Amino acid sequence: MKAQWKLTLEAAKAEALLGADLYNQAKRPRRLEGFLVHMHIAWLYLLLAARQRDHEPYHYRLPNGRFDRVDGERKTWDLAKLSRERRAEHDPVRRSRSCAHSGSRSTPGFRRGSDPL
Repeated sequence: MKAQWKLTLEAAKAEALLGADLYNQAKRPRRLEGFLVHMHIAWLYLLLAARQRDHEPYHYRLPNGRFDRVDGERKTWDLAKLSRERRAEHDPVRRSRSCAHSGSRSTPGFRRGSDPL
């Protein structure tokens, strides 16, 4: 059985391919809208797969600590929140600034290409 993040990554690839395929069909009406929708879903799945792989939280929580649910399922973060979190985690300026304020002497290094996703 495959890990959940691998299944989500495969779904992201399938959505991106579908979006590109829709865009490349010249006679298809509203091809741009189809492309945008499927690429949005592809990015959402890609960022979810990265968080699943790293065992990081990606669900909304209520003030009492319980998960926010929609139709009985946990509500996952939207693309805007996922991208904000991703940018905050991988921005070398913000990372070094947070270390300076935390009293840490060493600044975490930034390596290009350190994250395959």
